[in-house]
Amino acid sequence: MSSILVGGEPDPADSWNFRRWIGAGLLLAVLVLLAYGPTLSHEFVWDDHEQVVDNPYLRHWSNLPELWRHDVLTLSRADGESRSNYYRPLFFTQYLVYFQLFELNTTAWHGLALLQHWFACLAVLIFLRAMGRSYGLGFGPALATACLFAVHPVHGESVSWIAAAFNDPPAAALLLLGLAAHAHWRRGASPMWLLASALAYASSLALKEAALSMLFLIPLVDSVLDRVQGGPRKAWFRLVSAIPFGTLVVANFLLESKSGLAWFSEHPFRALPLQLVGVLGLSALALRWLGKRYPRALPQSPWSSLAPYVAVTLLYFAARKAAILTLLGVYPGGLTAFDLIPSIPRLVLFYLKALVWPWGLAPSYPLRLHEGWNGLAVFQGLFLVALGGIIWWAARRNNRIAFASLWTAACALPALNVLSFRPQYLVHQRYLYLASLGVCCLAAWATYRWITHRRARVLLLSLLILVGIASNLYHNRFWATDEALWSRVAQVDPANAAAFDWLGNNAMQAERIDEAEELFRGSLKAEPAGPYGLCNLGTVLFLHRKNAPEALPYLERGAHAFADPEYPRNLQAAFDCRLNLSSARASSGNPDQAIQELLTLFNEPPHRPQAARNLAVLLVQQGRLGKVETVLRQALKIHPQDSQLQNMLRDVLRWKSTQQADSPNDAPQE
Repeated sequence: MSSILVGGEPDPADSWNFRRWIGAGLLLAVLVLLAYGPTLSHEFVWDDHEQVVDNPYLRHWSNLPELWRHDVLTLSRADGESRSNYYRPLFFTQYLVYFQLFELNTTAWHGLALLQHWFACLAVLIFLRAMGRSYGLGFGPALATACLFAVHPVHGESVSWIAAAFNDPPAAALLLLGLAAHAHWRRGASPMWLLASALAYASSLALKEAALSMLFLIPLVDSVLDRVQGGPRKAWFRLVSAIPFGTLVVANFLLESKSGLAWFSEHPFRALPLQLVGVLGLSALALRWLGKRYPRALPQSPWSSLAPYVAVTLLYFAARKAAILTLLGVYPGGLTAFDLIPSIPRLVLFYLKALVWPWGLAPSYPLRLHEGWNGLAVFQGLFLVALGGIIWWAARRNNRIAFASLWTAACALPALNVLSFRPQYLVHQRYLYLASLGVCCLAAWATYRWITHRRARVLLLSLLILVGIASNLYHNRFWATDEALWSRVAQVDPANAAAFDWLGNNAMQAERIDEAEELFRGSLKAEPAGPYGLCNLGTVLFLHRKNAPEALPYLERGAHAFADPEYPRNLQAAFDCRLNLSSARASSGNPDQAIQELLTLFNEPPHRPQAARNLAVLLVQQGRLGKVETVLRQALKIHPQDSQLQNMLRDVLRWKSTQQADSPNDAPQE
């Protein structure tokens, strides 16, 4: 009896073999440690700082309800202005629990990341065995698949980086366990298995939105379990049953993109029932038509199979709408789905390359959107069509290739929704965490199908595993520290200005001014209108080169760029830029304009004390001690504990008491 999924030798009865599973778990643990063990010495990097290190929501259990009411950026940035399309409450709940247990012990956090990945590898094995019991999947090829999955290099980002390690692996593990429970239920087990599967899916959605792939994977799994004619190829007919649900997403995107229809975002509870009724009605009609037109393409009771997951999805979107006032997301960049079409072939080809040749990995890649159909985009589109034709031809003749192709496509599909992504970060290897299982299944099947000699088969699998471990050991070191990470980005993606800005700031703090200036000029070369590069270079020229006239144009352009509503807001960086701009104006002989800008800065919430202190210094220099006292008293009402403001007010009062009323020009200078 051979496997339909990955092939292999006959397997004994499907009884629980305790020793076999313990051995498999230990083997997977060893592989995870070999591939990712060095990450135990890694630091917090990139988003880890705002999500974990500086996150006030993790300091006390009382903040738990807030984690279920806000999006990711609201929970990780203290500026009160940042918003995102990501609603991941269970993700931040994990953060809260682990912070209460381990605080900022990086070894413990990275140890938990390894544990999460190991658990996902076990879930792969459990899922494949649950699927295999209906058509003879051997334990050997299933374990080989899990081993290849454990060391696949595209998982490096999802294991080495804390910000990804607590959503990608646990979301994938829960989704796989949900599919395994669904398979048990479809074979006639208790309905409790269906409930367990739905709960696993709901938990996976609360970790990451990409779990929506479940709506496509359920029909794929059913097609294998039902052994319909044509196997997984018939799954495409079942996928059509999810299209009406997609109309909910598309309609919401179109409505929320129109400012005249903002009512749908402002009144979610009024708009949502209309949308839910519409999608349920369309789904019922589509399933009824499919059941008559293609009776063998759907389970005997289609609603009993797919409907529970559609219901969970609708409940998730209802909670999402209530919490962050959007179903799928609001995209301020002005792009539409049609703008993305020329870039889709390039994105797909990148992900295919990463799956089969995972080398040259980095946190950022030199891949940007095509602006229309140029020659390269046309060539990539034609190449992808030809490649798709080859895969389709092969899948028609082999159900294993069909299953692997459909699995990979269903899991990678959410990664193509790049409308809300920043231009520098259109692709990430972590988006392939679950999609890589299709490639691992295909590799394991091919090994067992074409290599009959056991030692040769073990040798080939061992070689593939060693290559994966070596790739991980090489690439994961770039996630060890912020400096290693941004140095890698600058090397692989020199058009990413953020890398030069971070490295430049690091050099400036270390008093390596020449290096900092060179890096900031590199940032402007990558992004000439980038506010960070402009302000950083202006700051170096003003504070360290003492060249205010040369610094002034950069600071002016930087402050203007920060004010652009289409640019992601960073209130602190924008404030620092405007503060330095006012100081540069004063040094360039224009103190009145500098005073007016500082007054504006101070009057804007949250009324930062640094603006009041700089304003007081300029006013003292002009001898306007009465105005200085007014500004300082107003600032102390807002910041009563600021010792610098208190000292400045005390000095001003002392100067006023000794100043001669008829000699304003004798005011002390600071």
